[in-house]
Amino acid sequence: MEGQVGSATWNDELIYPSVTSCLTITCITADGAKWGAHLSMFPLQRQTHGRGVEDYNPSYKVMLSELRSLMSTGKALSDVRRVWVVGMLDGWTDTLRPASSDQDRMLYKSDNQPHAAQLIAERLVLHYLAVNDTHFQFRDWSRGDVKFGTGASADAIRPWTSGGFL
Repeated sequence: MEGQVGSATWNDELIYPSVTSCLTITCITADGAKWGAHLSMFPLQRQTHGRGVEDYNPSYKVMLSELRSLMSTGKALSDVRRVWVVGMLDGWTDTLRPASSDQDRMLYKSDNQPHAAQLIAERLVLHYLAVNDTHFQFRDWSRGDVKFGTGASADAIRPWTSGGFL
């Protein structure tokens, strides 16, 4: 779900629902486990204790901190082999913030992707990964669910709709 982090073992799928304006960051470990964060462009609503419903929009710093904590608990931080950044790349900047003007350094431009990859590597403490096309993959997608497969296909990202793979 948007605004949340999660994980899946090598034999489970990791699905991000309704990827339309959001951005997903997924780390794949050597054993095929998947660890991910689903960043939202727009404020989300959540229940609060005693105060009803409030809007919130966790920043990439908060989301990556939560992802790092989750991965640390699973002892996965030292085993990441690839990082996928998937979503509406033309709506996000290379600093992993929603774009606010045409002057922003847009993420869909490949020249801006190394900066975003470096930011992710720093926040997740993945300094052992080279910031290149082998370890960091960017894919523009804004038409529905994104699914990471199981086992040997854990690193295979496939666009998904209710009718099946596209």
